[in-house]
Amino acid sequence: MSSSSYAAWAKFDVEKELERVDETEHREDQEKQQLKQVHAKENVETSAFQAAQQSADVLAAQAAVAALKAKKRKKKEPGETLPKANDLLAIIKMFYKDVYLGIGTCDFEEGRLAAASEAFKEVLVRDDVHLAAWIKRGEAFERMDAPLLAMLHFNRVVSLDSDHESGKEALERVKAKLLTKGDSSFGTIRLLP
Repeated sequence: MSSSSYAAWAKFDVEKELERVDETEHREDQEKQQLKQVHAKENVETSAFQAAQQSADVLAAQAAVAALKAKKRKKKEPGETLPKANDLLAIIKMFYKDVYLGIGTCDFEEGRLAAASEAFKEVLVRDDVHLAAWIKRGEAFERMDAPLLAMLHFNRVVSLDSDHESGKEALERVKAKLLTKGDSSFGTIRLLP
């Protein structure tokens, strides 16, 4: 070995060089990690966009089905007009009413009366003259042994449609129950001396 190469080697700081190599590797690892994150984000955004597009397509199809069902129903119930095909808000509103009515009916049949009442309430929030929702919610209250609340709902049905036979029958049934048994939702009332 020559003295000049020994002098160069003596000046060479191995620790500093190792630190520099480590820093370079660390930066490269960080860049690779950032690149992976960018790719992952792009993949998530792409899949989210595709899922949103599919959801929109599914919702549009479901709204169309709901509109067709409503059109079939409306043939039996004249008076209301169907929303136009380009009136998306009306179609979505109609779709939500049908969905909540279906959820409420399922909950009612399964005996989940409070959940059914809430689902029917969602229908009534969107359409306060929806006779089926008023009847079903009244029936839920009746089965929950709250005849006063049931009577209010059945009374609303009769006030909206004075010829509604099942509404009249339900109202009379609940009135009779109130007159004979009272409303158990009030509990026992104690009079103070």
